[in-house]
Amino acid sequence: MSIRIVLIAISALMLASCSNSMHPISRVAPAPEFVQVTGVIHYRSGAAAPFSHLSVIAGVFATDTTSADSLGRYHLTLPFSGDSVTILATQPPPTGIVVETDYNLVKVLPDVDRVLDIVLSRAQPI
Repeated sequence: MSIRIVLIAISALMLASCSNSMHPISRVAPAPEFVQVTGVIHYRSGAAAPFSHLSVIAGVFATDTTSADSLGRYHLTLPFSGDSVTILATQPPPTGIVVETDYNLVKVLPDVDRVLDIVLSRAQPI
């Protein structure tokens, strides 16, 4: 009698494992090919920094450049990656005599679309 109970239990376990494998497999969405990084560039005072320059640096190479619009807004399209890149933001070329320029370096992981406001918070003597 005990062998019969064991066989029934094994049959029940096999049936349960088969019924679980009948459910459809959920698929993971593929990683995006590119991600969008957008934001506004500001001076330390909070004022927008129109026409500022941005460079994307991956390793030691600048891979992309763009400029902000008249309201300091920018838009970058970066290749999806698991490695962070650095965005260098600098104020627009000055006119007249200038003793320093404002800039900032920001690291970003291009794995999802994101909004990233940048403050030109560091001064570089010219």
